[in-house]
Amino acid sequence: MKPLLILPGWGFSPHCFQAIPDHRIPDISYAAAWHLDPEPWIAYAKAHAPLDCLAFSLGGHMLSQWLPQLAPYLDHIYLVGVSPHYDPKTLTRFKKTIVKNPSAVLDNFHTACFQDPSEYRRFHDYFQPHCRAMWSGPDLIQGLDQLNQPFHVKPLAEWTNLTLYHGQQDAIAPLRATQTLATALHTPCKTLNTGHFPFLNEAFQHALSQHRIAHV
Repeated sequence: MKPLLILPGWGFSPHCFQAIPDHRIPDISYAAAWHLDPEPWIAYAKAHAPLDCLAFSLGGHMLSQWLPQLAPYLDHIYLVGVSPHYDPKTLTRFKKTIVKNPSAVLDNFHTACFQDPSEYRRFHDYFQPHCRAMWSGPDLIQGLDQLNQPFHVKPLAEWTNLTLYHGQQDAIAPLRATQTLATALHTPCKTLNTGHFPFLNEAFQHALSQHRIAHV
């Protein structure tokens, strides 16, 4: 299978994706401002091509904007937990809450990302400290600003090798919105019994690995 370039999501650190075989995340993503500048990602992809690419949550928004530049270096694209639209009023209220207590907001967000208690405990014990260290209040707000930017459907709809995964219990990015996106992208949405963050779920890990092996 090809190496898998991962574009992480809001509130998560690159450490959280350790269970995914042969994944690649450039050093730039260890700063919370990873989503602001496509150039380091393009340079990394060019140096390590050919790559498959997995965009998670906010990462899907960035990929929709950056795909024209990344396209020469990518083969199969996976969108995981991606919603093309978030209500601006909800994001504004969320920002105000972050200003008051960013650590509590981040912790509550992480709790809502998991459907399985054992997966959440593993995340809490091993990965949440990295996320807290990486995402300050201003960084969280800056990340939400990116979700207000347009989601570009056309480049993804024109991509031949595209797969969508979404958790049936996703409390962050509603499944209905992603199913609508899947229709616009002319590709099915594969659903699993997970929450928003499926990367610690064994069924998802197996499904992703099998798909990558089958599409070398």
